[in-house]
Amino acid sequence: MKVNLNEIKNYISMALSGTSGDFQMAEINFYLKTALQKIEQKQIKENKKSEFVSSNMVLKNGTLINPIDAKKAISKIDELINFEQNKINSSFIKQDKEIKTIID
Repeated sequence: MKVNLNEIKNYISMALSGTSGDFQMAEINFYLKTALQKIEQKQIKENKKSEFVSSNMVLKNGTLINPIDAKKAISKIDELINFEQNKINSSFIKQDKEIKTIID
């Protein structure tokens, strides 16, 4: 289950605003502020993780794949291109041998 950190931050901020200014609530304010800092650290960590994933992954059919798998797929595509290029070149060589010019 995905936790909505912004919603939790809003609730803690509301609780903090309701208890601020009261000396008897100083300890509670300390814990609420600590909780807010922990949530902000968690959000920063999640943002960094999502940036890392998006920068190191490649899209395949709308989903992310590992760079190693992407390299393998690209090498297979390169092999197919070379194979087709060789077929085309060999067919041109055959056609050149079959064509006789007027000089021949």
